[in-house]
Amino acid sequence: MDETTREEIVTMWLGNPTIETPAIALRFACTHMDVEDVIYALIPPARIAWRERMRRVALASRDSRPISAAQLCAERGVPRKYERSRAWNAARKAARKRDRNTCQVCGLTAEIQGRNMSVHHRRPYVFFAIKKRANRLNNLICLCHGCHRRAEIGSIILPIGLAGDSILQPESPRL
Repeated sequence: MDETTREEIVTMWLGNPTIETPAIALRFACTHMDVEDVIYALIPPARIAWRERMRRVALASRDSRPISAAQLCAERGVPRKYERSRAWNAARKAARKRDRNTCQVCGLTAEIQGRNMSVHHRRPYVFFAIKKRANRLNNLICLCHGCHRRAEIGSIILPIGLAGDSILQPESPRL
């Protein structure tokens, strides 16, 4: 194995904490033991330990990414665009009235935004066995367009609802 290949192996191994030695070996047409020999010969032990910590962090963060409502719908086979009923329109109107048509995260008003606030389900619609329960007022929150997009992908934390809200608790089955 020439010096250039050895340097490329080290660069690849340090550059991507989640890559494993067999994948590198496949790239350079050698065995994973050859790759490990190069790594342990050229990289100081402290740097190897640092890379292992970074690998654990990267794998943990990959497994705990928030899941979006669209992903939940796809996994559960629920159509993303649910039926817009009169009950939904009434609940949406009541949520806007309660929140004074103001974003509950950033405080933007409908007048400034130039349109009504979006109404977001705190607990996603797909989690409800009885879909009418998803539209209860304590499960709805007014958000501006930007905050609504971020809430859908789980990148912001929404304010907690009224005292005693149980929207975040799983529904207990009725017998």
